[in-house]
Amino acid sequence: TPYLIDYQRDKDCYRSKDNLEKNSQNKKIILTIGGSTTDQRFVKEGDTFQDLLDQKYDNKYDFINGGVDGQSSVGHLYSINQWHSKALESNEVKHIIYYLGVNDQGLTKLSKKELYKKNSFQRNIRDYLTNNSYIYSQLKNIYFSKSIPKTFNILAVHGEEFVPLDIPIYKEIKIEKDSFLEYKKLINDLINTTIKYFPDAKIHIVQQQIPGCRFETENHYFDRHSSNYQEVCKSIGEVFLSINNALEKNKNASQVFIYPMYLEIAIDDDGFYDFIHTNSKGSYQIAEYLFKNLNIE
Repeated sequence: TPYLIDYQRDKDCYRSKDNLEKNSQNKKIILTIGGSTTDQRFVKEGDTFQDLLDQKYDNKYDFINGGVDGQSSVGHLYSINQWHSKALESNEVKHIIYYLGVNDQGLTKLSKKELYKKNSFQRNIRDYLTNNSYIYSQLKNIYFSKSIPKTFNILAVHGEEFVPLDIPIYKEIKIEKDSFLEYKKLINDLINTTIKYFPDAKIHIVQQQIPGCRFETENHYFDRHSSNYQEVCKSIGEVFLSINNALEKNKNASQVFIYPMYLEIAIDDDGFYDFIHTNSKGSYQIAEYLFKNLNIE
């Protein structure tokens, strides 16, 4: 049965930001960054895990949604440089939550050249004008503000729910300390750049739970996917192990907190409506997990 989803973003392209209701005075910001599982396009306003966390913390903080569908840590690094650092005041942001996992699984085996593909000449010109020309940047903002709606309704049909296999396949993950080096450098670059722009903010990396994967430990898991997706849990595990390895040598590691959500069953199977995305129940369970585990006063 189809139903409408109320979806809103503000002038700075953030979802779930309190200034939509003009009641955000004196609130400190907690910025959430991730892909579609952070954006939650098919979860209505008020039911996103950011909105639910606003309530759980008695509106002490403003949890804002900087999720972008399909974006990986390469995109998060670009967004820190070109979006969040320009749209938000550094002293207002007290915590930054990265909700990482599925979109990074294609990055671990890429070379430095593949990870940091150079933009086209035309894109470089546009970026230069945006950063150095007040008139150009204002004209661009006017164009986007008129051509792209920030408040709209989405007709959602979730279809069949994700149903994992009843008979799991037990597997083990092993990675060497010197493997996936370029991805580890990317993670350290992301952390260091985030701290550069938001030096007073604590950084929280949530290693998201993936439906169909049941990790007993960081190295051992039950894969409940069909034969078409039998490498998913392994590649996700490699992402999380690589993040852990990367931060072991990061000079700013004391500002970073890791939450291995994937080692728990924080979200029930019926909290997902497809291979990865959560419905309203899943959003509620994410909020419950974060409220219980986040190192936020």
